[in-house]
Amino acid sequence: LALAALPVALNWRAMDRRAGADARAPIALASALLASAPPLGVLVVAGDNDTYPLWYAQAALRLRPDVATVTVPLLPARWYRAELARRHRLLPPRVVERWLGEGATLAALAEAARAEGRPLLASLSVDEAARAALAGTADADAWVLQGVARLRAGTADVRRPM
Repeated sequence: LALAALPVALNWRAMDRRAGADARAPIALASALLASAPPLGVLVVAGDNDTYPLWYAQAALRLRPDVATVTVPLLPARWYRAELARRHRLLPPRVVERWLGEGATLAALAEAARAEGRPLLASLSVDEAARAALAGTADADAWVLQGVARLRAGTADVRRPM
């Protein structure tokens, strides 16, 4: 038993992720993504590496609760689409009830964000096809770099309707 535990004991310092850059990187990423968002922004992210740090920063640290985080790989799940509609009014009922595919769902989400007067951002990890669906065009000029995210051109000064 001691022989089996020897590699753990000898490598503990190398494997311990509670301190140092490895421990700070997720919060630094989440903070940078949230800082990139204008007030009431809708931040679209590509997966777990963006999502979990953002959820922690928003729920546990109370950073930028005004920013709605949308995780592209979760969109096929009806429960997730329902939550986006309920919490943020970002999807119409027809899109919540029936999976229309990633492109159509992202287009509907972008339209709902515009209707709500919310700026739209995509993390740098969101692929070109998803950005094109969000922007309604494959034109690279549809997005401007803002911090560590891309902001849909023309939405930075958008505010929620009264």
